[in-house]
Parts: sequence; C-alpha cells; structure tokens
Amino acid sequence: MSTYYVYQYLREDLTPYYIGKGSGRRAWSKNHTIPVPPDKSRITIIACKLTESEALLLETKLISYYGRKDLNTGILRNRTSGGEGTKGVVGKIAWNKGQKQSPEYIDKRRKSLLKYQRTAQHQLNLNQALKGRIPTFLDKNHSEKTKKKLSEINKGKPQPKLTCPHCLLTGGQANLKRYHFNNCKLQ
Repeated sequence: MSTYYVYQYLREDLTPYYIGKGSGRRAWSKNHTIPVPPDKSRITIIACKLTESEALLLETKLISYYGRKDLNTGILRNRTSGGEGTKGVVGKIAWNKGQKQSPEYIDKRRKSLLKYQRTAQHQLNLNQALKGRIPTFLDKNHSEKTKKKLSEINKGKPQPKLTCPHCLLTGGQANLKRYHFNNCKLQ
C-alpha cells in the first residue's frame, strides 16, 4: 500500500534541519523530539505515495546526503541515520534499567519533591472532586490464573496493618484502600 511520504522541516533560510518518513498527519504532528516549524509553509513533502520500504530508503539517503549535526557530518538534527522507522521502538529497554541510584541522588530527589507537598486546601479540593467516583474495577474480578499469580508473588511477604486516622478502623491494605481514607476524612 502506497500511503507513506518523506518530509522535511526547513529553517528560515530554507535549509532542511530534519528529514522524516510519515503517513497521515505525521509531518504536522507536534509529537516529535525535534520541534515542528511554527510556519507550516516550512514543512515540505519531498515524495509521496511511497511504500514504507521506499520511504525508509529515501529517508536514509537524504539523511546521509545532508549529514547529521550530532555526528558533525552535516546540518540535520536527526538523531538516527533513518530507515528504521518505529519498528523496535516499543519495548526498548530504558537506558538506566537496572542501575542503582546513589543514596546522595535519592536524598537530593526526595528533598526536591518535598517542595511539592499538597496544601490542606488542595487535598480538600481533590477529595471533593473524587468523592462519589465509581471505582474502575467495580463489579469485575481477576481471573483464577491472575489470582494464583498474585498469590505466588505475595507469599511470604508481611502484609502491613493500617489504621485510619479518622475512624480508627484497622485492617490490611486490602481492607483500607486510599479512597477509604479520602472519603472517611470528609464524613
């Protein structure tokens, strides 16, 4: 099916700064790591009615021709040499997966998040907005397979007992959900 095209983003001096392959509204979408030109006339379609493989091949050739800034080979802000499309992007392993953060970093992050504590009025507004909300899992049940898997995961883990500060009800996490605390607080 020939629904793909190759497009470019132009600078004010009309030199390209990004080459891409797309279909539909991709060229005009703001869902890019490279900013879309504010003047839509600086988005040009180089070739259209291409198959995906033709579009990927042309994209690769153009990126190679103009060169990439990050490699000091040219003028484009593309971060790859093109041709890979979105294949393999979903499910990529994060660059920092498995890395442990230092205690200093964790402390610094904790301190930076402390300044975003909710005020009492903000919490009250959230409680009011959520009051009466129907839980999304209401009238639904986990399958037996899922129940067994969850049971295996939680075996041997101590389940903490919680006490509601408002009504002094005590129970496990399963009995005292966050919405209990929020709704109980306003009663």
